[in-house]
Amino acid sequence: MLDTDAQQSHVDGVTISNPASGLRWEPLPNGILLRAPLRKAVVIALAAAWNLGCVIVFRKPESLVVVGLLAALAFSYFAIRALRNETRVVFAGDKLVVYTGPLPPRSRFEHLVIDIEGFTMSGAKDHEDGFTIHLLTRGGVPLKLPIDLNAIVLTMRGSARAIYGISPAEHARFVVERLGEALEEARHAASDYRAVGGGPRVDVVGTG
Repeated sequence: MLDTDAQQSHVDGVTISNPASGLRWEPLPNGILLRAPLRKAVVIALAAAWNLGCVIVFRKPESLVVVGLLAALAFSYFAIRALRNETRVVFAGDKLVVYTGPLPPRSRFEHLVIDIEGFTMSGAKDHEDGFTIHLLTRGGVPLKLPIDLNAIVLTMRGSARAIYGISPAEHARFVVERLGEALEEARHAASDYRAVGGGPRVDVVGTG
């Protein structure tokens, strides 16, 4: 994991400017690896502790004790998942693959590289979705990528206005820039391979 408090990182001899502190990421040879913010796991862990504390303090009725224990276990699992899971966004052969795992619920997204025009971001810091990252197809259609950079988002009652948990715009902008660079590298690699008469490329993506 890179030190996101540093201003720059050196990866394979290339200097990369780091985003604002808080983005947990690692460079991959053909993409980027992302993990959930630590504060996401902290908030979920606090919810687990709250439910467990209520069970200890209020031991009756038994039905509420069971519900409290189940809630504590569920929150504990999702806190571990937030710490353990990673999202790999990689160019594998002729496809872009976005995989989140290994702990379920997992997700996987694929799209042909030849149909990718580029990447962009949209959203606002005060909206419950925060800043989202989109793939732009050759036809100009934006497809939202399953990349969640936010912590646990809290909103005002009855509205979509976020008051906590949205990651800074710099995080999404940084990921878009890195994916743009990886796309160009994938295109160059494909053209170089075809230039020397190579056959179909087959890359293996580790999915945990």
